[in-house]
Amino acid sequence: MKAQLGVQVYWHTSGSAEDVRTAADRVLNYIVGLGANSVGLTFPIYTDGVHPTRVYTVSGSTPDPASLGIVITEAAARGLRITLRPLIDEANIKDAQGDWRGTIQPRRRPRRAGAVRRARASCRPGRGRWPARRARAGGAW
Repeated sequence: MKAQLGVQVYWHTSGSAEDVRTAADRVLNYIVGLGANSVGLTFPIYTDGVHPTRVYTVSGSTPDPASLGIVITEAAARGLRITLRPLIDEANIKDAQGDWRGTIQPRRRPRRAGAVRRARASCRPGRGRWPARRARAGGAW
C-alpha cells in the first residue's frame, strides 16, 4: 500500500495564462519532488458579516475559473489528486464581538408547509424510491 502524502497550497495567482502556468509549474514540481500524490488548492472567497446571503469572489484576490483550470490541468498531468477548498476570508466578518468564519449563521429560508414531514416519510423503509429498491436488493437498514 502506497503512503498518502498531500500538500495544501493557498492559491491566489491570477493574470495571464502564461503567468499562471509558470507559477503552477514551479509549485507543482516542488510538490511532486516531495513525493506527494495529492494537492489541495485553497483560494479566498468572501462574504459579508455573520448572517450572509451570498458568497462572492474578488478580482485580483480570488483566482478566476480559467486560472484554476490551468492549475488543475497541470496537477493532473503530474498524476496528483486535486481537492479544491474555497476558504472564506474573514476580513468582512470580524467585528467587536469576536466573530469569525466559524460563527457564520446564514439566515433561515422559509420552508413550505409539510416539507419536513414529507422528507421524513420518504426515508422510512419501503417508502419512496430509494428505500424500496434497497429493500428489494436485500440491503439492510
